[in-house]
Amino acid sequence: MLKNPVSGHASSLRKAVDLVAQKHYTVSWVIDYPKSEKGGIVMKRYAFTLIELLVVIAIIAILAAILFPVFTQAREKARQTTCLSNAKQIGLATLMYANDYDERYPQQQWRDWGDPVVPGRRRAWTMDIAPYVRAGQYGTSGHGAARGVGGIFICPSHPDPKQVFHYGVHEALFRGCWWGSPAEVRPCDDASATLAEIDRPANIAIILEKGRADFQTIQPDGTSNSWPFFQAWGHVWAWENPAAGWPNGPANQNATGVSYPNPDRDWFPGQWDGRWPHAAVMPRFRHNGHCTTIFADGHAKAMAKGRLNWPDHIYVPGRNGW
Repeated sequence: MLKNPVSGHASSLRKAVDLVAQKHYTVSWVIDYPKSEKGGIVMKRYAFTLIELLVVIAIIAILAAILFPVFTQAREKARQTTCLSNAKQIGLATLMYANDYDERYPQQQWRDWGDPVVPGRRRAWTMDIAPYVRAGQYGTSGHGAARGVGGIFICPSHPDPKQVFHYGVHEALFRGCWWGSPAEVRPCDDASATLAEIDRPANIAIILEKGRADFQTIQPDGTSNSWPFFQAWGHVWAWENPAAGWPNGPANQNATGVSYPNPDRDWFPGQWDGRWPHAAVMPRFRHNGHCTTIFADGHAKAMAKGRLNWPDHIYVPGRNGW
């Protein structure tokens, strides 16, 4: 009959212990293995209970809930850094342009009937400052040819990288002339502001990032249009957000009783409700509640929601009012 190998090992272990005792050696401890009824060693198998498994899963879920928002904020902070870098270059280029053109800001947009490729092509302020940065791309037809798209002209957090004018200029400071035909071309009687007109250059916002526009007509170069400016009139800021606009301003509606949507939003297909899409002409606080803003002295700053307001940062006496 074959012997139980486990029982044989146990017998050998007992003989070894007896031998140690006979030689007067000291044994600090001896493993007491559990034995079966036949004298063999029984090996215990350990496993997680259901409760232990649920506890581990709960701990992992809690850690994930804590860490994932941190990772998201860190990624958005990196995008904000890129956006601020873009804004700094745009701000410096705008000042360089103004210094070369009698300290006057560029026009926000106009139609270039002298364009040799596309007569009557729409152009904008991004084309004026392009020679000073040379870090943006431009489309080859349609709206993209008139407006910067790509490079420093896009915000990495904007939901539509092919839409033009992620950043808009101060509507009352950057003016424009719109000639419908070559016969209408004449000297512009609506000139942009000069640097001397701004009494608080460190406080007045001249360019900021805006929301996504509702224009969905895709051009041959893949771009879609948007407004080149942001709204600068006090009543619009008060309608949009009384708390961030003119103190004690009117209710969040215009004279006809039509309420405007909240400005801190992006327009997406299917959201159109017949109201003018102010998302594309108002600031967007998409960087963890901050809006990238360029000031008249050339510096760029991330402005927290609620800190960017009309009386302190938009109003320029003699240029825009209520």
